[in-house]
Amino acid sequence: MMVMTMMMTTMIMITMMIMTFFCSSFMQWDVNNEMLHGSYFADREGLSIRDWMYSVAGKIDPDVDLFVNDFDVVENGQLTQVKNLSLVCPVCKT
Repeated sequence: MMVMTMMMTTMIMITMMIMTFFCSSFMQWDVNNEMLHGSYFADREGLSIRDWMYSVAGKIDPDVDLFVNDFDVVENGQLTQVKNLSLVCPVCKT
């Protein structure tokens, strides 16, 4: 079980506020932009924070597609060979 930190509590509050306000307005959410290039949250909370973010977002708006948007991944493919997001994040819809 993950221990709730101040950062995670704040993230839940902000995510709930934004996603509930815009709920059903968007078909897709970029949950953690540039998470393959940057590691701000993972550096502070550990790598499992990424799965946790998708889990929280999926519970708030279960009908929206969650995805990773990262600079230059498709074009040069140097950061990842993964083509199926479910291999990276099991709770993500593909």
